Amino acid sequence: MSDRNYFSIPIFDRKEVCNEISLIIIKIVSIFFLFLLLSSILCTISYAGNNNSAIIQNDQYSGTESLLTTSSSGTDQELPAIWEDRIIWKSQYSNPNDSGSILSELFLYNLSTGKTTRVASGLTGVTMIDIWEDLVVWNSCEGDYSDIYLFNLSNSEIKRITNDSLNQVKPQVWESNIVWQDGDDNDAEWNIYLYNIESGNILNLGNGSGFAKYPAIWEDR
Repeated sequence: MSDRNYFSIPIFDRKEVCNEISLIIIKIVSIFFLFLLLSSILCTISYAGNNNSAIIQNDQYSGTESLLTTSSSGTDQELPAIWEDRIIWKSQYSNPNDSGSILSELFLYNLSTGKTTRVASGLTGVTMIDIWEDLVVWNSCEGDYSDIYLFNLSNSEIKRITNDSLNQVKPQVWESNIVWQDGDDNDAEWNIYLYNIESGNILNLGNGSGFAKYPAIWEDR
């Protein structure tokens, strides 16, 4: 009898394959509708009649605009950031103890409940804010240098992430990761760092090149 070569044909479970396809379709549809929701709402800065800025919500579906903040003389609302039904921004005002300086406070507005919450106050040098779910990050100067701060909406806890003699600016957050630029635009060198909220580990993504700027993060990228 001559030898014959046999090969096996994989047998797939039709029910299991259908379930996997259904899960993939559900994920794609969910991402699509989330994109539509986020893209339908824009937050912009508009200048009021007194030359101060305010935050405007623009719903692209209905074509309507809503004024989220009112601007009085000597105040400005800037740097809006949005996550799902939450909008956060910076409000500037004159320091009551020093007329020559400006302080900032952060406000969060919930589109679903219509509630506005003060997140932080008495800040200086805030140049960027970001939000992801319950996590809010920003940079602020408590002394001579700018540092990164994290606020958790679920427990109202503020955590100072950096504290050294360098400027940390342009923070961005996604899930448990925060990225920022080490060195502001006026410094001689810049690097990008990534901080993991759960482990506390900090990773230098710029590899010490001295020319890494403008960080952005999405999922694990």
